[in-house]
Amino acid sequence: MSFAGVQDVSFGPFRLSLRLRTLSRAEGRIALTSRAFDVLATLIQSASAVVTKDELMQRVWGGLIVEENNLHVQIAAIRRALGVDERYIVTIHGRGYLFAGDLRPAPNEAAKASLAASLASLSREEAMAVLGLSRSWEPAAGRGRRPAPLQDDAEFGDLIVGGDERRSVEPAPPVSGKEDAPRH
Repeated sequence: MSFAGVQDVSFGPFRLSLRLRTLSRAEGRIALTSRAFDVLATLIQSASAVVTKDELMQRVWGGLIVEENNLHVQIAAIRRALGVDERYIVTIHGRGYLFAGDLRPAPNEAAKASLAASLASLSREEAMAVLGLSRSWEPAAGRGRRPAPLQDDAEFGDLIVGGDERRSVEPAPPVSGKEDAPRH
């Protein structure tokens, strides 16, 4: 099975979310360093193919020059996180590493794939109706007039105000994290 475009996969009791960059199981999240996560994600994305040490080093460390021992340390950390008795990562001596777990799309990914396949055969209007979306909204009975429907060139960030007036909503500026403390 191809996992191209799949963001969450499951294997054994584990769930790996590429979107959230997390590894978890029923008991909660499992701590992995960023590099260890990248190594595991690379092995999983290669789904049952041997990934050479050179390829792993290139994909995880990019152009940085690091000792091969760094890769061994990350593989050991992943094996500890997954359980010492588990054999999810297999060393192929002289070649590289292989992810040997039984991969499957995580439950929400399987549902999304099924929904996407179903919606693909529908027109835009039919798909929006199936999803419970509409191009305009109705206010509660007796509470004002109905705003103009979204125009074809409207975007999700646009806000329809009153009749045909339209203004754009800008995102809030980032917070610096520093707050002025009151001075006494």
